[in-house]
Amino acid sequence: MQSGCFLQPWTADAAPHLTGNTVEGVTYSVHDQIRVYYSPAMLAWIQKNRPDGKTVHAQGTPIPDGAAMVAASYPVSATSSFVATGYLIMIRQAGKRSTDPASGWFHPECGPGERAIAESLPATFPIDHP
Repeated sequence: MQSGCFLQPWTADAAPHLTGNTVEGVTYSVHDQIRVYYSPAMLAWIQKNRPDGKTVHAQGTPIPDGAAMVAASYPVSATSSFVATGYLIMIRQAGKRSTDPASGWFHPECGPGERAIAESLPATFPIDHP
């Protein structure tokens, strides 16, 4: 996270966006604004299984183990000139290893300058990383 190695090689949302609805000027978001970066494996899965960006096909394939997404978090009032205030990381970890979470997703979270990722993953865990 500190080096930002995912920023250039991974495909990202066009811009930060809210995670919830805005009704009559009131924002109902779970998080602040986010801009999601998709690992190559995650992007390939989305393009194959959700080609329109929304519909999940009944015959879809499972998300591959090691596919990842990083959501850079920005204040709700952020403009394009704001810097990320933290990162929400989602790594598919469903290989039925004893260290895998029940949900099939590993969700570390870190703010600027934190080193949570590398220190919390099992040494043998394969991450789809550049």
